[in-house]
Amino acid sequence: MLKPHFPQDLPTSQIIVVHLSIKPHDLWECFPNPLYKRPNNLRCNPLTPKLPSYPDSKTCATSPDVLTCPEPDAADDYIVLGNCWDFIHSWIGYAWWTVHKVLNLWLIQPSSREKHNSHELNIGAIYVYLLAGDAKPNALLMPSDSSNPPTPTNLETDALVLSRLGSAEARIELLEERLGRYGNNGAPVAHNPLPPTSDSLRIPDLHTAAGHKILQYWPRLRVKLTIPGIEPFQFLKVADHGDLSLTNLVLEERQEFELAPIISSLEELYERFAEIPLFIVDLLRVSPYFSREHILEPLYQAQKVHHSVLNLRDCCIELLLMQTIAAAYAAADVGGSFPSSAVCLKLALDQLWKLYAQPDEYTIPLTLCFVQILLYFFARPFHVLGMLQALKPALSRFEQSRSREESHEFEKEVFNRLHYLLESDILTELDGVPSASSPQPLKLSAPDRSVVNSTHEYYFQSQMFLRYCLNRVLGSLYTANEAYITPQQAGPIISAISSNLETWFQSLPLDMQFSRNVSSFNLTPRLMPPRIKELALRYYACHFMLHRPVLYMVVYEDMEEVATPTGLHKDFEPWVLESCRSCTENAALIILSQYAQCKSPNSVPCHSWCELQLLVGSYAVLLQVQSVPGLAPMFRDLGEIDSLLDAAEVVLSSVPFNSLSTSRTLEVLTNVRHNMTLQTPQ
Repeated sequence: MLKPHFPQDLPTSQIIVVHLSIKPHDLWECFPNPLYKRPNNLRCNPLTPKLPSYPDSKTCATSPDVLTCPEPDAADDYIVLGNCWDFIHSWIGYAWWTVHKVLNLWLIQPSSREKHNSHELNIGAIYVYLLAGDAKPNALLMPSDSSNPPTPTNLETDALVLSRLGSAEARIELLEERLGRYGNNGAPVAHNPLPPTSDSLRIPDLHTAAGHKILQYWPRLRVKLTIPGIEPFQFLKVADHGDLSLTNLVLEERQEFELAPIISSLEELYERFAEIPLFIVDLLRVSPYFSREHILEPLYQAQKVHHSVLNLRDCCIELLLMQTIAAAYAAADVGGSFPSSAVCLKLALDQLWKLYAQPDEYTIPLTLCFVQILLYFFARPFHVLGMLQALKPALSRFEQSRSREESHEFEKEVFNRLHYLLESDILTELDGVPSASSPQPLKLSAPDRSVVNSTHEYYFQSQMFLRYCLNRVLGSLYTANEAYITPQQAGPIISAISSNLETWFQSLPLDMQFSRNVSSFNLTPRLMPPRIKELALRYYACHFMLHRPVLYMVVYEDMEEVATPTGLHKDFEPWVLESCRSCTENAALIILSQYAQCKSPNSVPCHSWCELQLLVGSYAVLLQVQSVPGLAPMFRDLGEIDSLLDAAEVVLSSVPFNSLSTSRTLEVLTNVRHNMTLQTPQ
């Protein structure tokens, strides 16, 4: 057994060093009873690779728990182990080769190898460091012969060889994994790769990309919000729960209307599918409960028996839902002869409980229709999110059902992709855990029009592709781990996704392409068709969110790098400035595209709540950019930012429905803008 050497004045912060060639019971006897009785006094360093020698500074490592070596020249032979107390405790009763095997396996933990970037470990001379807290260590144990460990038996030799081989294989795998994170040119690639067949293409559970969150996370905007009782994270939920427009009873309201105008409005609706949002049309086309025959045939039969009045209380849910949509697109001159969307929806909501007693093939399409009406015509996102997540079990059951009919299988695909898109769009702006997996099979590539059966399907697959790209942006740049991502770290991600978006745009037929800069947009005399406008908005949103983290770091460089000494700030690289320009230009395009639709006399304004939230984020970013005079030359092509902000306010104030959350959002934005105009120029 080794004879311990007891220094007389060893300070508390010094190290107990034990050579591992001693037997377990010898090692145990080396520790004094106070230390044994108080294991909580041990503070153990994480595992580190072979430590360099620092004769001048007399330090062993650069980690937060730096240890001072009593003999600095011997630091090259030491290695630090984590969880030392539990590790030593487990040695009792084990043979020496077991200790050596466990130790070798411990030396290859990925966390330590990643942290210290070392590929060399000294297996020959290994020591254990223990740093005692307030328990004064009273022995510095040094080996009498540290170069000659005990000779193992044959059994021990076999086990030792196997353990060493296992360690070597694990180390090789670790090195291959690390080398795989770098491209051929040595530059790091996107550190959050998303394979096309991975469920990670769904939206992340928590992110910071929502438009209204800019008012909280961008501090110069946050301090300008002075409305009492308004919190950027909570005001939307408070407004949504306080909106009673759909909870009032309709008993006193008129419920009987002439049948002929109702039939005419429904017939017109089926003829105007090209003007209705794509997601609504996708549902109406596939579900037999919304077919023209199913909806209109009972009304035609009523006309034949000379019924001239329709009592809405007697209508089925699907007819009330279709009438809600038709009322939103009805001509303004129908006056009081036509039921309003609110009345139709209230009556449909009165029958919502009946859906729970119906089969899934009936419940799913009607619930999805409720969801889209609340999202497009009433701006009730929290109710929509709850309905979508409650619908997931029914979708799972319907997915597992068997049918030989091809139309039934197509219904499954449509319902799943609608659920995925609608939930992803809402969770882009609200906090919540997604319930929907990515529809299978995933296609992380632009759709090929030559193999798509119809123009409608091509539009929808393009929407799916852009949604996948947007989810990649959120998962790569807006999670909690990326809260302080730098332009250099974001660069590879931005480059990869930008390349995908550019390839998709160039693959579009010429008649489906749209303006991608403000100058060409302003020169375009005609309004974009609804389908192209929907594609353009999602494309603008991808670029807006993709480049926004870089713009933030440029605008808030003085705050984020406040600890950097004066004179050490570097000029931004050209691609960084181009990224900032792309973010602001796409913010302007988001506003202009919705404003153009709002101003068109021949277009019915139909803005999804999610599209309005894109407007909110664009407004906030442009408002912040406007307040930084040094950035003005970079964004000269945008024109007057004030005119863009005015246009956004016009859109928010002219939505064709009463929504407390929309009006409260407009109030918040105008308050911040007013206070920003009062500040002293920087």
